[in-house]
Amino acid sequence: MRNKRISIKKVIFYICLLGLIILLVMPILWAMLLSLKTNNEIVNSPLSLPQTISFENYQRAIPLEEPPMVSRGILLIFPECILTRFYW
Repeated sequence: MRNKRISIKKVIFYICLLGLIILLVMPILWAMLLSLKTNNEIVNSPLSLPQTISFENYQRAIPLEEPPMVSRGILLIFPECILTRFYW
C-alpha cells in the first residue's frame, strides 16, 4: 500500500474551491427561497425560511392565460437559434 501525503497546497486549494462553490450557490438558493415567500415575508424577514410556501409569485410571473405569447416567442426564437448556429 502506497503512503499518500497530503500537501498543504492541496488542502488550501480545496478549501478555497469549497468557499467559491458556496459563494456561487448561496445566491441561487436564497433566490429560490425568496420566490416561495409572500411579499410580506420578503420585506419583514428576508433571511428566514418561508413560514408558508406560496406559489403566487410563480403564478404572477408565468401567466397561463396567454399561451399565444409563448408560442409566438418560440416561433420567433427557435428559427433564429437554428440559423445563427449553422450560418455563423
